[in-house]
Amino acid sequence: MPCAAKTPDPRGLSGAGRLITALAAALAVTLAAPAWGGHESPFYPSYYPQEIRLETVAPEAAGRLLVTASIHAYVGGDPFAGRRGGDPPAGVVPVESLGAYVVVTSNPASRRLAAPEARCAVAADVIRRLGRQPGGAGVRPGAFVFFPYPVTPYHWDYLEHADLAAAALHTPPAAVQGGRPPEGSAVVTVTGQAARLIGGGGFWAPQGSRTWDARVETVDVAELLAPRAIRFAGWVGPPWLKDGWFGAYLLMAERVADRGRRAEIDRLHHSLVTGGYRSEEDRANLERMLVSRLRQGCERAVVGYTLRREYYNTDYSNGIENVGFDSHSGLNSAVFIRTAKLKDFPWNGWLRLGVAGAPASPWNPISGFADDFGRLMWAAVGDPALLPAPYSGGWTLDVPQDALLPHPGSGVLERIKPGTRAADMVEYRVLASSFHDGTAMTVADVLYPFVLAYRWSGGNPKDPHAYDPSVDRDTALARRALVGIKVAGTQKVVKNLGGDLILRYDVPVVRVYVNDSGAGPERAADLALPWSTVPWHVLV
Repeated sequence: MPCAAKTPDPRGLSGAGRLITALAAALAVTLAAPAWGGHESPFYPSYYPQEIRLETVAPEAAGRLLVTASIHAYVGGDPFAGRRGGDPPAGVVPVESLGAYVVVTSNPASRRLAAPEARCAVAADVIRRLGRQPGGAGVRPGAFVFFPYPVTPYHWDYLEHADLAAAALHTPPAAVQGGRPPEGSAVVTVTGQAARLIGGGGFWAPQGSRTWDARVETVDVAELLAPRAIRFAGWVGPPWLKDGWFGAYLLMAERVADRGRRAEIDRLHHSLVTGGYRSEEDRANLERMLVSRLRQGCERAVVGYTLRREYYNTDYSNGIENVGFDSHSGLNSAVFIRTAKLKDFPWNGWLRLGVAGAPASPWNPISGFADDFGRLMWAAVGDPALLPAPYSGGWTLDVPQDALLPHPGSGVLERIKPGTRAADMVEYRVLASSFHDGTAMTVADVLYPFVLAYRWSGGNPKDPHAYDPSVDRDTALARRALVGIKVAGTQKVVKNLGGDLILRYDVPVVRVYVNDSGAGPERAADLALPWSTVPWHVLV
């Protein structure tokens, strides 16, 4: 599946740009599916378009290109944000994902808000006002969602917090109950995107006020999570990246003023990320307790959240259908690339995507592809979407004695110690294919991401030929969870499609044994490094 990318031209379009195809030529994987009849196969065993074209497009140009189906979708921006009436043109529909938190942040230097009771009184006042004022003038309906709790319906663990979230809609922050308001009127300002969402006049102090006690602002969710996100050769982590308790910790923990409460918060966080709980009920209670402790002092209180809108064309027959998207990253996700289907060419054709930002991150499958353009590019070229089938019976598992584990520093696969046990097992059944140069995929290609992780993380940190800090950082969680790897064999699969069309596949079967390391048994597959579409001899 070729994937082309273009650089932008000054007009906002990329038609005059330089075509970049070297990466796709180097990394694209084609399915080995021989047809023995000596003629073109009438059956194409692929769910993808034959080519995905990515172009950097300015927002002001994207709307027109979407309407005419010159691009099928626009990723990373809302080209109709300023459109009167708020509705997109006919034939263009939106997808919504979590955009940013709207918060009220107390000034740590404010004398009026030195006490938690005073901070919570101001936060409660802001929450009451915004609960009655859903949006500023000219704001698209639904752009700001009043929701004064950090775990939202767009988080994986929302149902575990649903009762607390519902209670937060009707009760003020905890510390103000029975407390006292600040002495004198607090100066509350509103900044940036928050001013556009909720309006900047009336109750709020002028923007840019030198003295302020609290301010209403937005915190972009993608920017909040980016420093903690791990993207390594197709693996995305940590497993709790989309959990609301984790987002709340990143959003609020550094603002906590009380040392004792901060120490308790850090202990709860440590227990959650290291598996320090006895059961799933215990884990859920720890998460709820963590969020409650974060909210207590009102150093930063959540008022609500914003929704990001991205659009795609549904026209028949020039549009697309069967579109999947992520609750946090929207269309910039592997599930979109995996599911989007062309209406005009259900099994073949050209998918054209506009991207709001130009490529800036290195095109490196190990620790690159970190910007919006790069992530979408790697989703198309690297095909990292993975549907694992974890096995979990509720007890620990005996790991086979002939299972292997890479040696730190060298990556050499060695037999595990007798009596080793694991919490879960993930079985990979990999449909082997041929790489661009005709090299056949083997078990080595499935195993090498594990070898690479240990080879470049266990050496001397002072030796650049034996140690890579980015590999060490990005694989730390997966290495801590890995117990052993068992190659169960390679199966021969034959599919007779009728007539003279027979497809033959090799299917390596690899079992990965892990301990949950804080991810929980239902997320064992999140801890097992997947195979990479990058050939092993390229990763050496």
